[in-house]
This record gives sequence, structure tokens and C-alpha cells, in this order.
Amino acid sequence: CHEARPSLEHALLLAKVLAAREQEAKAKALLQEAVARPDRFPRDPALRPGAEALLESWD
Repeated sequence: CHEARPSLEHALLLAKVLAAREQEAKAKALLQEAVARPDRFPRDPALRPGAEALLESWD
């Protein structure tokens, strides 16, 4: 069974939507999980600094 998890790009977009809907705790948890995973998609390395900066802004 393959467990589906969003790419870092999709997790970043979803986190921004959740934060805009005032669900910052869910957004932060989703993004923390995505950032903790190793890069799996070609765009992940380029998106990682932005995702990490967004997480830091929520602290």
C-alpha cells in the first residue's frame, strides 16, 4: 500500500490556505511534517527555504 503524502509544494500551498482560514495550528503541523521529510520531488529543494521561513514566521 502506497501512502499518499503531498509534495512540499502542495503542502506549502495548503498550509497558506489553512492559515488564511485561521487554521494556523493545522497549517503549521502540515508544513512541519512536510519539511521534516527528505526531498522527493524536483522542486522540493527550491521550495524548502520558503517553507522553513514560513514556519519560523509562525513561531
